[in-house]
Amino acid sequence: MKKVISLILVLVMALSMSVSVYADVAGTIAISSVSATSSKVSFSGTAENVKAAVVVQVCKGTEILAMESFLVSSGAFSGSIDLDLTSGTTYVLKAADYDGGAWVTKEFTYTKPASTSPAASSETLTLNILGGAKSAECTVNIAGQKASVDAMKLGDEKNNLKLSIDLSNTEAKEVEIPAKVMDAMKTAAESLEIKTADAGVLLNASALQTVAEAMNGKSMILSVNTGKDAENKLTSEQAQVVKAIKNPVVINVSIQVGDKTVSDFNGGQAQLTVDYVPDKDAPSASVPRGAYVSERGKRGEVKTVYDPAQGKMTATVEHFSTYVVYLEEALPFKDVTDPTEYFYDPVKWALENTVTSGVSADTFAPASTCTRAQMVTFLWRAAGSPEPTTTTCNFTDVVKGSYYEKAVLWAIEKGITNGTSATTFSPDVTVTRAQAVTFLWRYEGAIPFTNMTANGPAPSPFTDVKTSEYYYNAVLWAKAQGITDGTSATTFSPNKNCSRAEVVTFLYRDIVK
Repeated sequence: MKKVISLILVLVMALSMSVSVYADVAGTIAISSVSATSSKVSFSGTAENVKAAVVVQVCKGTEILAMESFLVSSGAFSGSIDLDLTSGTTYVLKAADYDGGAWVTKEFTYTKPASTSPAASSETLTLNILGGAKSAECTVNIAGQKASVDAMKLGDEKNNLKLSIDLSNTEAKEVEIPAKVMDAMKTAAESLEIKTADAGVLLNASALQTVAEAMNGKSMILSVNTGKDAENKLTSEQAQVVKAIKNPVVINVSIQVGDKTVSDFNGGQAQLTVDYVPDKDAPSASVPRGAYVSERGKRGEVKTVYDPAQGKMTATVEHFSTYVVYLEEALPFKDVTDPTEYFYDPVKWALENTVTSGVSADTFAPASTCTRAQMVTFLWRAAGSPEPTTTTCNFTDVVKGSYYEKAVLWAIEKGITNGTSATTFSPDVTVTRAQAVTFLWRYEGAIPFTNMTANGPAPSPFTDVKTSEYYYNAVLWAKAQGITDGTSATTFSPNKNCSRAEVVTFLYRDIVK
């Protein structure tokens, strides 16, 4: 199932279609077959000279009930749309080139079958052992959206196998594997891949072992949902995160063993692969993004790879829950390209909000040290570049008319810094970690953060931050606010030089998050 574009975007695109405008460039679409159940419309067709995708509508009279896009492969398209249908009603399925063109139509009528509870059907599937000379067989019972792997027989080659159960041509969204089958898999498999109509799920050996141990003689059920099915499971906080993303695909994956949910793989990894059609107006220079979104809307970046030739997006995860994948315009910096780097989003924010434009048009220099002048200038710009009330600076080393002059004047007025002496600011000296968090703490009002005990201030959580230091309260505040956890569990490294990446990250975590 290749549901990868939001209904709103598709509606806008559909309204803009015109035969007179696109007739000379649009591909030729033909609908070959249409079938329907009470909750789904399935179809297939041909698509000549279509570059990327076909847009499909399901209509009742003049009313558009649903609209989605589907990838074209080797001149053909197919898929299904989840939709509640009324028995005895005539519907119209329409299809057109995603890039524009005339709609082709095919009428169909859904008729409720005599029995709405079909018995489970049983079929034998062959597990694909990649790189192996032998095969294995498993018996899979499929009943609607549920599949059960009831038995497995391994061939002669029983070690380091890459097993793949392909259910992509079925309606299965839940796959049950009993303990006896999993025990055989965990001892033989290097990895286990399960493909459903919605997504591919690949567990490496470590993740597979973790799941098998958690089963303890019970069956496990893997559930996979994408598109609307996954979006319907979002909390309000998750929905807000997804809403802010352009052209996202939501993936919800879970493993249930009895009444227990197995989510953490204890160091193991899984890969989630879904179909992905880029937004029509997506920039040519794009980077794949993927994120875990917690029930409270907190997100964490995951490694994501996009294969434009196959139209597939793959995210590497360390637990199962709710994920979102999408494409985003690439940053102009050749040294900031990996969205999983802790400073990627802070640099993106700094660029978008003119906090800094980098050291050149295509270089940010994240590892380079940040000077005191740069630090107060970044902070001043993040605050909106307010005009200082005075134009007189008592620091002899602050150059009049320099890029940082107003920032220093503003910082002095706000009590953010007093300089390194009564007459010097030391603009070209590298800012330390202690100075950086102190500037931010004073910017936020210098709220006392000392934890008092009967014997005075509580000991610092860091062995290198004494209660007598000027930055003691600032460090405790920064840790409590999630701005920085220090350089280790017990050290803050207050005198360590701050890099440009660290400074924009501190700013981002304080001002944005």
